[in-house]
Amino acid sequence: MSKGVIIVEDDILLRENLCELLRLDGFDVTECSTGKAFLDHIKTTRFKVAIVDIGLPDKSGYEIASHLRKTTNMGIIILTARTGMDNKIQGFSSGADYYFSKPVDSRELTASINNLMCRLSLKDRNDNQIHTDSWTFNTKGWLLVSPGGKQINLTTKESELISLLQKHDKEGVEKESILKELGYIDQEPYGSRALGVLVTRLRKKVKDSVGENTLIQTVHGFGFSLGEKLVRL
Repeated sequence: MSKGVIIVEDDILLRENLCELLRLDGFDVTECSTGKAFLDHIKTTRFKVAIVDIGLPDKSGYEIASHLRKTTNMGIIILTARTGMDNKIQGFSSGADYYFSKPVDSRELTASINNLMCRLSLKDRNDNQIHTDSWTFNTKGWLLVSPGGKQINLTTKESELISLLQKHDKEGVEKESILKELGYIDQEPYGSRALGVLVTRLRKKVKDSVGENTLIQTVHGFGFSLGEKLVRL
């Protein structure tokens, strides 16, 4: 059975405060101070959500997030003092669902954890869903399912992008509109770069899962569109 939250943070005072707040909110929390201790824990115990600091003494938080995304179904929250856009892009590229800068509002952190746990619960209930002849998108579970039943777990931003493209179907969405909807428009020129990383990562997920990427199409000089029928659940 999956347990609740695991936190890896080397700042003792911050870690203890976070754990106390989350436990008061009813979460089952496991804490560790190094990347090695964190990896040892997840070898023997399944957790639903990981909160990861980037600047650990022995491992990069980016490396840990990437490992989790490739090998587990856990929700990933990066919590760090690094506020630069390049750091955020690297964090999302590593597979983080959320990226928060310290200090974080405990209410926002709690809401994000609950959101991830809800998504994972929905994903578990959909594991045996009936295959269709179309791609399906579970908006609450952040899950793409191919016509053959292959499941692709999405991050927050990936889910927002798919939702936006699905609303416009094959008509496509202008790049500027996508930047605005995803909250990248005020971060130019880094916003365009972040969108490019997002699309590339999502296309790779689709290709790795079904062997080809025809779901997300580039509309040159305009933006992006869906190349396949997608049913919203």
